[in-house]
Amino acid sequence: SAYLFQFEGSFATNEFDSLWKSPTEPKIKFFGWLVLHQKTLTAQNLLRRHWPCNWICCLCGCAFEDTNHLFSDCVFVRQVWTLICQFQNLSSVGINPVLDVSTWWSGTKFAGSKKDVQLVRGTLLTTWWNIWLERNRRIFQNSSCSEIEVAYFIKQAIDMRCLAFKPP
Repeated sequence: SAYLFQFEGSFATNEFDSLWKSPTEPKIKFFGWLVLHQKTLTAQNLLRRHWPCNWICCLCGCAFEDTNHLFSDCVFVRQVWTLICQFQNLSSVGINPVLDVSTWWSGTKFAGSKKDVQLVRGTLLTTWWNIWLERNRRIFQNSSCSEIEVAYFIKQAIDMRCLAFKPP
């Protein structure tokens, strides 16, 4: 049929279905979907569209900004993630950043119990969201926060989410 023909050559993956069950806000889940599918408007995607941009990462200032760099490889992001792991007592398998974000996400399933996996995934999505906010703050508002400040914002967001969903 014509409907099925339009999907010819495309592929669907169930690898990221767990994203929608993560304990975080819908806008952050959607943003996580964009990150995992490499659709965020990083310098790499802006240059593909021939949009003017600074192609150097504004967080570390020393590498080409693509999705994997911005959310996994960047020195700034790694320092923030280390602080978040300390704040949240995350020290299990599958929480360390690796070469790309999809491998990192897939590795979270080894974080322990189902509750631990959910905690790690919610924390990871919230971290990615706040890294994106910090990047945009630096680009559009010409202001910046340190790694500890960004980590503190993330911790606050996670604590607020836990309070909101805590049974009475």
